[in-house]
Amino acid sequence: MSELNGQNRDARKATRALGLVVLSLVLLTGLLGGSGPVKAEGATITLNPTPLVLAVNGTGFVDVIVGDFTSSGGLGAYTLAIEYDASVVRVTGVDEGDPPFAGGIPDAGNEDGGGPISSTDNETGEVRLVAFQASQLPGPTGDIRVARINFEAVGASGATSDLTFIGASTGLFDAQSGGFVPVTPTNGSVLIGGNPGDVSGKTTLQRRAVTGGRALVEISCPTSGFTANSVPDDDGSWLIAGVPAETCTITATAPGYLRAEGTLTVGDTPVDVPANLLLAGDSDSNNFININDITGIIGRFGQTAVDCEIEGQVVDVDCNDFVNINDITGAIPNFGKGTQPFPTP
Repeated sequence: MSELNGQNRDARKATRALGLVVLSLVLLTGLLGGSGPVKAEGATITLNPTPLVLAVNGTGFVDVIVGDFTSSGGLGAYTLAIEYDASVVRVTGVDEGDPPFAGGIPDAGNEDGGGPISSTDNETGEVRLVAFQASQLPGPTGDIRVARINFEAVGASGATSDLTFIGASTGLFDAQSGGFVPVTPTNGSVLIGGNPGDVSGKTTLQRRAVTGGRALVEISCPTSGFTANSVPDDDGSWLIAGVPAETCTITATAPGYLRAEGTLTVGDTPVDVPANLLLAGDSDSNNFININDITGIIGRFGQTAVDCEIEGQVVDVDCNDFVNINDITGAIPNFGKGTQPFPTP
């Protein structure tokens, strides 16, 4: 049975790979009009950010950016393939880019294109993407985000992986002529844990799916006078580089949330801090949840909030622009709490 399952997996991989090859050949041989190379001075394809720094067992993504695209018909399609070290990272998914490379899978029922279609092999370390838009429409020019590739760290702290474009499988195509556009790819990389003095972690907000832009993590080291901070990404991931080898204070704050604080000892290796969750309900942001916070939320029940706030108080706990029962029940369990411990290694 295990042998049969293995054969089925191999068959599925082969089918996905064949589908990408067939679609790539269709693009190359005339779906968009096919007429040979099209002049596009300096067209590039890059990965942002690079290096992508991931915490141990952490997740993150790179955006695939086509840059300086100047052909007369604009960008109509692309194919690309990237190799990576599967012992360091694995691809967990591929997301769409900006229009017109968004809005669904490019197939017979979606003549306007979209995408991308992708195939991932986390055993050999290879991901392939294909996407296109309708042939009669002008394509975008300049800098275009065509896809997002999501990664998960599986290697040890300090491990690195190149993200290498496979040149023969990476191409851009003019939207109106269908001609191949010369492109210069720039490879990227992934770094796990980082360098000595790099401190990374994940800080999330209770009752909110997205952290980005709301929280602030800060490290302060009294002996050296070092102070630095980081705003977590949407998934809560953050990195502070260059922290000296000494004992420091680490804090995390966000409007409407209780402060978290801890003591962190930094040495000569990267530090991955355990994930921490900031507790909700401090509507007046005085770092203590009391009756004033609860009544402040209840008193605005049914009202519309702007950016989580009404009259300067963070009463929309889940930040969905409306104060309802979920905001009240989100705050009440934290009644009487103040500063929380920031977990450290």
